[in-house]
Amino acid sequence: DNSPHDDHDCGPEGLLHLNGSFHIFRKLVLFNCRKVVADGAEVKLEQTLQFESDVEIEGRLSILGTEGVMCFRVLGHLRVSGSMSFRNCHGPRQKVASYFSGGAIHSRNITISNAGSLRIQNCSSENGGGVFALSLQLYGSADFLDCSSRYHGGGICVDVLQVFTKSR
Repeated sequence: DNSPHDDHDCGPEGLLHLNGSFHIFRKLVLFNCRKVVADGAEVKLEQTLQFESDVEIEGRLSILGTEGVMCFRVLGHLRVSGSMSFRNCHGPRQKVASYFSGGAIHSRNITISNAGSLRIQNCSSENGGGVFALSLQLYGSADFLDCSSRYHGGGICVDVLQVFTKSR
């Protein structure tokens, strides 16, 4: 995707701290961001937020999307150890469905840790209205509400889904 975008390098520590509210108007490509620590941050996206490598999300992060925009694209592994929520993320209608799939999240691999939670509401895309991934490991919780897709996986389209439960 060669669309106009802004770049941000998270530096040698690979850490990005977010608190407060943000409104992102152009596609934002983040380099070397291995960990995002969010303190109740709210991000309104007019374009995609893209991570060029593996990233872990800690704390509380809320993403609000818009029509025709895939919200969160991770070129590596996404690990959620905090609380992440997505609302109103609607991927564009494209002929190359797999590249633009996942209204809220498009990632190779996703892990929701024991303490992690993911909530995806009112999201849509060609495939995987909420999430499109090769694999998802679920140790924590994931909720998909009012998600839809044009082809496969209204809430989620994934090749390998592993759900781990705690014994009581």
